[in-house]
Amino acid sequence: FGVQAPKFGDSWRINFSRVEKQGAVNWVWSHQVVYNCDENRYRGEVNMHLPDAWGYVLFADSNGQVPGRSNAQSWRDPAWPARHAATSIFYAIQAYEGKKGATPSKLSDLKDFLANADLPS
Repeated sequence: FGVQAPKFGDSWRINFSRVEKQGAVNWVWSHQVVYNCDENRYRGEVNMHLPDAWGYVLFADSNGQVPGRSNAQSWRDPAWPARHAATSIFYAIQAYEGKKGATPSKLSDLKDFLANADLPS
């Protein structure tokens, strides 16, 4: 398949979920948070269909060390700023369409739906 084994320091986004009793029990292995435009903050939302809320698997050595870090606990997603920007805009577009019944025509249309937005006009 052309897939290579992960190297130390690599990370994968992944989700495991268990649903029981016709949806009354929904267990996930990691905290799931998504940006909520109405509340202007991140909040917990168990939904395995939201990949931006999935957890990370970090490939460390047997001592929990990763290259360039003291330990796996100090690791942060290097793509987080871009991920945060993209998902914030995605949820802002959804909120805009839900409230206005139309698609935004320019980025500045989303200013009321983005936290601390400094958008071009």
